[in-house]
Amino acid sequence: MLGGRRAGIIALAIGALFGGDAFAASSSARLTYVRGRGTEICPNESAFRDAVKARLGYDPFFPVAKDAIVVTLDKKSGAFVGRIQQVDEHGNLRGEKNVSTKSG
Repeated sequence: MLGGRRAGIIALAIGALFGGDAFAASSSARLTYVRGRGTEICPNESAFRDAVKARLGYDPFFPVAKDAIVVTLDKKSGAFVGRIQQVDEHGNLRGEKNVSTKSG
């Protein structure tokens, strides 16, 4: 299932973001999830949350958390591109990961 594969790729990036020293992520964050034009076949926010929860073993997203995770999905030159950013409570970018997969 292509949508599941894309969710898995993004979930791996989220796992790296929450688990990696480079980003010093907190244990929870608010989620903003945006699918751009051409990404309608990508997982919706609910499926994405489920994939992250399965990858991490817990649900890291809480609406009142100080930090935010911003996930943006776009389609560019036949590839799906995901950008995951961690933003602190003051609006400062604390980390960013970019992932991509070829279109099926």
